[in-house]
Amino acid sequence: MTQDATAILADLPAWSFAFMLVLARFGAAMALLPGLGEATVPPVVRAGLALGVTILLLTSIFPQPPAMPDSGLTAAGMVIAEVVTGLWL
Repeated sequence: MTQDATAILADLPAWSFAFMLVLARFGAAMALLPGLGEATVPPVVRAGLALGVTILLLTSIFPQPPAMPDSGLTAAGMVIAEVVTGLWL
């Protein structure tokens, strides 16, 4: 394995945590968006749009992913804060 592949694998948990945080915020915001939050839009379309926008936003928002917390309770608090922020937006 090369050095680049090793570095990518070492950073993968931090990037997946960052992905989860962005998806939590944007998914919560998507639930209340006019037009997309309606019952007539299929859930698969909303989920696909949320995943696609999350992938696009992740590269520009997080050039350095946030540090993963040591405890699960702290991680859950961070996710809840992102969901509340997304609903507020």
